[in-house]
Parts: sequence; structure tokens; C-alpha cells
Amino acid sequence: MHPSLRTISNMLELWKLCPRAQCARGKCCKGNARHCIERLSRFTPREDREFIVDVLNAREFGHSPEAAVRYAETDRAARACSPAARS
Repeated sequence: MHPSLRTISNMLELWKLCPRAQCARGKCCKGNARHCIERLSRFTPREDREFIVDVLNAREFGHSPEAAVRYAETDRAARACSPAARS
């Protein structure tokens, strides 16, 4: 199961950056999610984008939401400890 683009947009809270009043009022994506992701995701921290991808990948492999978050947190910690992260 692939997550919808709207789910990704909402997880990144792109509605906070969106100029559309409907999105701000609804506190979720109400427009073209693909367009918002392409335009606005670069304004979110890279670590947040990586975390969302890790959670969604774990969910795709059948992990529960809680297990997927634990997986993503572990992966985030591993990246922070890697030599590449220190340079």
C-alpha cells in the first residue's frame, strides 16, 4: 500500500506553509497535494522528510504505526551518529 500524497503533505504539515486559506483553515491539505509537496517540502527540515519516509516505508512493510515510528526513530539516531552526519 502506497501512502497518498495528501497523507505525506499532512504529515509534513505543509498546510502551515500553503498560501491557500482553505488549507490553513482546515489544518490539512485541501488542494493539489503533489503540487504542494513539489513546491513546499524543501522548506521543511531534511530530517523531518527522512523521518516521514522511514515511517511510511516501515508501514509499507507491514509494521504497526507504533513500530514504524520506533523504526524511524532508531534510523534517525543511527544517521545522527554516522561519520557523514558529523562533517
